[in-house]
Amino acid sequence: MKMMRLAPALLLAGVLAACGSGSDSPANEKPVDQPGDVPQPPANGDLVDIAPAPSPYNRDVAFALTLAYQSQVTHLDVNEDGVWCDIRRLGGYGNDLYTTWNWQPGWAQSLQCHVGAQQIFSHQPDDGAVIVDMAMLEANRILVLEAVATGRFIGATPDQEVDDSAEFYELRLTQLDGNGEVLQQRWLEDAPDETELNYYSYDLATKEVSYSVFEALSHDDRPQLPLNGFARLQVQDGVPYLLAHTYGVKVYRLNSDLTVAWDQQLMPAYPWLYRESLSNDSRLAIREDGSVAVAYELFDEDVAVYNAHFEQPLLDANPGADIGVTVLSPEGQPERAFLAGMRDHSEGINALFWQSDELVLTGSTLHEKADAAGGTTEWDGYVARVDSTSGETTQSQLLHIHDEDVAYDALLTDGGRLLIAGKSGYGQADTGSQLNYGYGVIYEVSDDGKVEPLLKLDRPRDSVVRGIQVVGDTLYYRFDFDGFITHTCDNDDTQCWLKSGVSNLALD
Repeated sequence: MKMMRLAPALLLAGVLAACGSGSDSPANEKPVDQPGDVPQPPANGDLVDIAPAPSPYNRDVAFALTLAYQSQVTHLDVNEDGVWCDIRRLGGYGNDLYTTWNWQPGWAQSLQCHVGAQQIFSHQPDDGAVIVDMAMLEANRILVLEAVATGRFIGATPDQEVDDSAEFYELRLTQLDGNGEVLQQRWLEDAPDETELNYYSYDLATKEVSYSVFEALSHDDRPQLPLNGFARLQVQDGVPYLLAHTYGVKVYRLNSDLTVAWDQQLMPAYPWLYRESLSNDSRLAIREDGSVAVAYELFDEDVAVYNAHFEQPLLDANPGADIGVTVLSPEGQPERAFLAGMRDHSEGINALFWQSDELVLTGSTLHEKADAAGGTTEWDGYVARVDSTSGETTQSQLLHIHDEDVAYDALLTDGGRLLIAGKSGYGQADTGSQLNYGYGVIYEVSDDGKVEPLLKLDRPRDSVVRGIQVVGDTLYYRFDFDGFITHTCDNDDTQCWLKSGVSNLALD
């Protein structure tokens, strides 16, 4: 396995710094994105032509946040009735805000819900709280996950690797009705088991694993998260689940009253789960029968940490793969764990799905390439299909669209269509700097590996499709655009903004 603790083109230079004035684009600007031509499938990494082409399609949702100096739609969910909700954040001139972080204080943040273009309600977090995620429930109810500042500081971690001046946050769950009124609210409570507060370190020189008990990870049986700590909601058949980096990587099944029905630790606590940026990622999938799979990134020494904590080695049917997977019963009991993904690649994960007894993983990988767009290595997307019993990767494929390609989100429709969203058409130097603007894309990958582009964003400067949802035959997507790619705001300090939007189109 190769080391991949780098990020792709770090997304519009990452920090929106104090420079320049905002955009004067009109608030009612109409999206001009068009679905792309159907290409021939790529052969041996050849480029795929996805030039925009006019085509009739449905769009009853179309808006762009363009007036704020900095704006971003960070989450999007849609229910079967066509009610769609998003989390958006706005920032003013002079704020050091990171568009690469999932959540951060300092933004003016709101949850907004709509039917078509008509807003139903807007919900703002309390002072000291940040909306981390949300998910649609039955009867137009919404489950909101917030991180609330505690006023307690992390202090020195056992290995001194995490910022000891950072503040702890606790997770709070709130259920809203269809009008935005609070129905119930509860803190996430999790009394740690005997070994769940073990915090592991790996000595690169001696290749030895050690641990100490990090009691500060829990306070009054409430998990303590650092700034931008990983936490995601997911709902299956009306049942909410939470995947979070609390005491290591943990999954929680929630009851209807938001208490914890069961929880399970998949990976112990160690430094790469708690960094404010470039921390390891995780994903969750729930099958119709209630079986649960959790995928978590593992690079180099991380596997040794797993083996030491659980006192048994991960099954490694795919030498060189970088994704750990644990399969749980519907009652949350571990059944098996293994390494999966692409052999001899350094891959990250952005989505995980059940498809019958098979698991489908998608993400991006940085690999050496003779004709790389920006240096000696290049980012491409990938899809890997894994036998959920043996852990063997039965099929994997690199997804090369145009120059460098990064996948940010994916979904598997009820009909079995695999759709992937992200950014293509840019180059990244070996130092990590983005060299030219890219553009947002959505494409479909068939079971036999053919790639069919569905959308190319036609937007100013750098753009990316960050999230997708499908209800019936309608594809909803959220996107960023008009973003800068350098820390000098592309040599123009009046261009330090970012814009964002949501739109939809009909699937054939």
